[in-house]
Amino acid sequence: MTNSISTPDLRPCAAFVAALAILLPACSPSAETPASSVTARPRHVLLVCIDAVRADRLGPYGYTKHATTPRLDALARESVVYEDATASASWTKPSVPSFLTGLHPAQHGVYEGSSRGSDGTLTDLLPRRARTLAEEFEARGYRTGGFVHNAQLHVGSGIEQGFDRYEEGNADAERLCARALEWIDEQDPGRPLFVYLHLLDAHFPYAVPEAYAKRFAEGADIEVFQSPDWRNLRDAVNHGQRALTPKELAGLEALYDGSIRYVDDQLAGFLGALEQRGLDSGMVVSVIADHGEEFLEHGKIGHGHGLHENLLRVPWILRAPGIAARREQAPVGLVDLFPTLVSAAGLELAPAKGAPNPEGLDVSRGPAPHGLFAEHLEPSQYEQAWREGKKKLVRRFVPLVADKPLVQPLESVLKNGARWEAEFDLAADGTLRATKLKPREEPPSDPLELQGRLERIDESSFRLSGRVVRTTPATELYGEAKAGTPAASLADGAFVKVVGVFVEHELHARKIKLYPTDRKPQAQVRGVVESFEGTRAAGRLRIGELDVAWDVATRWELDEDLSDDRRLERADVVPLLESGAGRAGALGLRAEVQLFDLATDPREEHPVDAPAEIARMTAELERYTAELMKRRCYRDDDRARLSTETIEKLRGIGYAR
Repeated sequence: MTNSISTPDLRPCAAFVAALAILLPACSPSAETPASSVTARPRHVLLVCIDAVRADRLGPYGYTKHATTPRLDALARESVVYEDATASASWTKPSVPSFLTGLHPAQHGVYEGSSRGSDGTLTDLLPRRARTLAEEFEARGYRTGGFVHNAQLHVGSGIEQGFDRYEEGNADAERLCARALEWIDEQDPGRPLFVYLHLLDAHFPYAVPEAYAKRFAEGADIEVFQSPDWRNLRDAVNHGQRALTPKELAGLEALYDGSIRYVDDQLAGFLGALEQRGLDSGMVVSVIADHGEEFLEHGKIGHGHGLHENLLRVPWILRAPGIAARREQAPVGLVDLFPTLVSAAGLELAPAKGAPNPEGLDVSRGPAPHGLFAEHLEPSQYEQAWREGKKKLVRRFVPLVADKPLVQPLESVLKNGARWEAEFDLAADGTLRATKLKPREEPPSDPLELQGRLERIDESSFRLSGRVVRTTPATELYGEAKAGTPAASLADGAFVKVVGVFVEHELHARKIKLYPTDRKPQAQVRGVVESFEGTRAAGRLRIGELDVAWDVATRWELDEDLSDDRRLERADVVPLLESGAGRAGALGLRAEVQLFDLATDPREEHPVDAPAEIARMTAELERYTAELMKRRCYRDDDRARLSTETIEKLRGIGYAR
């Protein structure tokens, strides 16, 4: 076992090719091949995971803006295309163990990749008691090779279980494909192969060769994302400290598309090389992603910050002899991958000895409807998603911060003259009630910002969150603003952000940003704290001339909330999974539940008010997780300290600050 990557020898092995002519069937997969013709001999299996690729950016899933995937388009025409595939998590560390074992994070225990603890920087390990796909194929006489670029999957993480050769290193798709070919050429031609490729090139910051970076983008539009400061830029955007201009966002998305095209071209070369070696026609080929990517649909870029559909919906393309090409619309989960690949290889899935069996189902020959479960754990919350068809329940458990005293006195957290942000609801009596409070790192000299839906008064003024806003011909309009005067652009009910100053109790607008009409409204004020009073449980602060009240339900986003006694870890998750929300209060947590109808609201912007349906789906979710916990296979000691080398590699891909 090694994590080094060397220069490959791409010369074909003649003896290997000749022997494969005997081992492999001569026909290629087609719709006319009956299921009864499946060979009794195990087939070669290739599993490709393209890290961070959302389904709707690939040609087989209807993307036409850029030609991102000509080779995958061709593969899809010969394959089962699962149109609605869901990952088990929204980032690599928990997602990959899930599809390699057919288990959920709740069972294998891999939630975190670089958390801080008393022993230094820790990582969750895939336990030895979990059975991986590589172990399954190895037990059937396969030679198994894994060629991986993602430090979250480093040697020692447990992912390498069952691989005869497992290489993780800083290699692009071209080099990884070459290494896999070199290994293939070294193998005994009489034994079937399981090959796993994990390609990182479409992962932020999309560091692909310049020709691909600029294939769909102008150089000036992507320079900011290619700077050495890309980590801080991403974090500033995701913390609301830096806004991307429309041109920057378009450049970022074009850069992403170029990185996907780079991966597709390397896969084209790899599949062509397999065909030259006589391997392609009888091989099971499965292409997936471990999670998706966001581009400000919910205010952030990247991934690993929730369970939105654009983070969970992934491609899954499966080509196998004897399985007719088709488009499968029924929802499937990546936990279905394990049993499906074993079946597609012509094998029967045997019960595991001393390890949980996969939770997923074999969906190679037809739909097997079942609920789809996903999880996300971070220090400030634990989130679950439960899907039944197009109905999606999202439940978050967050700390009841008022249950314990502040680690620091309120006076040392809230300071007059500091810049803060308050998201709020406007009560019937006009009170601004904060739903979330957080400090800002912007200069206190920055002007006040007020965001919400406006109520038109006359041509030069409107009301916003109970305050009068004045406009002049000099007021700058931007965002979705139309040409013309403020009066012509700012219709009653528009969702806007006003940047300005208070003059005689009225907010004089210097700039007004007009948001799209489908933007989910969230009233917000951002400015300097002039005064405050109260305790953590209840109080009020004054920002500009706005008084904002907080209470026990207000969420505070403070670094001190993540101190050791408030940080959520997987040990906190166990009782929630076993007993449901009924244990939340005793654990110092509260549950927040929302229901979405993806058929009418695919962007998940408008929760459905359906108490009976929420109650039914919540009960089903809790029944499901309680059953999962009966098959949990990790222990508390399935964790380890990260080496200095691995921490540096994690920093290189944006983790482990």
